[in-house]
This record gives sequence, C-alpha cells and structure tokens, in this order.
Amino acid sequence: MVTPRYTNLSGSTNAAFGRLALYTNSTGSNNAVLGASAFQNTTSGNNSGVGYNAGLNTTGVGNQFFGYSSGSAVTTGTYNAILGSYTGSAAPISATGSNWIVLADGQAVVGAYYQTSGA
Repeated sequence: MVTPRYTNLSGSTNAAFGRLALYTNSTGSNNAVLGASAFQNTTSGNNSGVGYNAGLNTTGVGNQFFGYSSGSAVTTGTYNAILGSYTGSAAPISATGSNWIVLADGQAVVGAYYQTSGA
C-alpha cells in the first residue's frame, strides 16, 4: 500500500512506500523511503531509509538509515549512515550528531562506528 504525502507543499522527487511514510514531509525533496512510518516526521531532503520507523523524527539532511527503527531517534543530525536497528538515541550519535557511520545488529547493539572528517 502506498501512502500519499498528505502535507507535501513544495517538496519534489520523493518516493514513499508504506503506511505513514514521509507523512508530514512538507518541503523536503529527493527522499526515498520504504517501510511503515519511515521518515514520518521529516521535513528535510536527500534522505534514504528502509525499515519500520527508519528515520522517524529527523529533520536532518542526507541521512541513510537501514533497519527496523534505524535512526528513529536522530532529530537534527545530518549526513549519518546507520546499518542495523540502532536508533541514535545514545552514543555515538546521541540524536543530534552528524557525519557518523554506525554498524549495529538487529538488536541495536553497536558493533562499529566512525565519525568522518566532515564533522
């Protein structure tokens, strides 16, 4: 089932598949998300996410979140890449960090992380 972006005002070239995916996006462009509630509350662009609740609350740009609840607690962080079910609510990202690469397992246990020079 494809859920339309109910509040999209000026965003373009977005692809959203899943119940409430990109639901409150109003101006963000170039987002591609797959999964129920993926990037549900975002208003930014250039994000990608796959999985239930992936990127749920972010307003950050250029995030890539893959996995159940991946990045769901990242609020303003930008240019992060998370593979696994790590939400971003605690270290290393702690919801607002930017330029992180995080590898986690399906239980949100972080196995490796790295902050790029863009920080």
